[in-house]
Amino acid sequence: MTDPRHNLLPLDGPEGTARTAAEIRIIGIIRSSRSIAGQLARTVADDDLRALHVSDHAGALGMAAFYSPEDRTIELDSGLINSQDDPTIASVLGHELRHAENRSMMSEANRTFARTVRENAKEGGDYTRALIDVLHATRRNEAEANIAGWNAFVEGIHSRTPGASLTRLAQYSTSRDVLEFGADGHVRFASGYSANENFTLDECDENVETMARRFYDLPGSKTRLGPLRDSDYTHYYAAAFIGHIGEVHVAYQPYRDEMRRRQGHNPRAAGPLGLDPLALPFEDLGIETGQLHRTGIDFGGTQHIPFLDIGTARTGFLTATDPKRLPPVPLPRPVLDMRERITAPSLDERTTARSTTRAPGRRDAQAIVTESAAVRARRTTTPRTVARTGTTTRTLRGHDR
Repeated sequence: MTDPRHNLLPLDGPEGTARTAAEIRIIGIIRSSRSIAGQLARTVADDDLRALHVSDHAGALGMAAFYSPEDRTIELDSGLINSQDDPTIASVLGHELRHAENRSMMSEANRTFARTVRENAKEGGDYTRALIDVLHATRRNEAEANIAGWNAFVEGIHSRTPGASLTRLAQYSTSRDVLEFGADGHVRFASGYSANENFTLDECDENVETMARRFYDLPGSKTRLGPLRDSDYTHYYAAAFIGHIGEVHVAYQPYRDEMRRRQGHNPRAAGPLGLDPLALPFEDLGIETGQLHRTGIDFGGTQHIPFLDIGTARTGFLTATDPKRLPPVPLPRPVLDMRERITAPSLDERTTARSTTRAPGRRDAQAIVTESAAVRARRTTTPRTVARTGTTTRTLRGHDR
């Protein structure tokens, strides 16, 4: 069995390093591709990539490939390498390496999200801007990664068949996000793309948006993400982010109650269960609350949170997923790092960045710190990015991605 922790970096390795056939093949693909070799050099130099593994351990955790921003590691499923040709594997490598290049961008997006959610939680629970901005970042990240994967794929085809036509490229499933057949039966780039003469795509805004529509925006029946393999990218990412929003929303309820009391209002929360409704434009964002539950969502121990759909005025409850049945989507690392800081500030110390004063009433920071180890364990892994191959998108089994 291949050792999942056997690092291929550096590619040369110490003298006498033993390589498996799959590892030798991956190294060969990297060295034969200028685009992939360039990506690898940049990510290693910028410390965005520290390890590259080939593993058949649990089918590489149930995925074709993934990049972990937390570990700064790319892991490739040996099954992918054994079942696909070099251009297809090159597209997967290019995709994951682009995620590594985007690590700093996504880390900043996650930090901004976490800060904004805490500010919103003081006011009463409209988290629209925080969620829109972070989902936009994930959408662009996936689209840019898929463009990088396409360019690596094209280079791989041309290295085998110089001057290969679009018809030749269209024979691969990798092309489905980029190429289409016209009314005359000829293969062409899908509307919205602006391609180079060698069929590669620049990461201009028009190409990124077109790729996002044709890749990130696909329905769950096509992307097959999540434990039930029925989630799209929006719900997959939204489940983690809305789970965090819900946890902060609950933790800040005593702060909001005290604020109302000091202003001479009834301190009792406006919503059921003693909680203000969590307000988001669910329908406008294309988010179905039931799909969040099926994808896996966790509010840090709270089971039900009332919500208000801002666009439709619909109300209801967000329900945490039973972790024994569907483990929740884990939080991104920068958000996870702030989990034990979810302490509503005292109204007497509002200028303090992190007040240690416990607000009166319900769930507080200490409750979060002392929550069960089982809940913590589900939230200690960064969501990984997905690489599709063939007609199947393979996603992480359990809570990992």
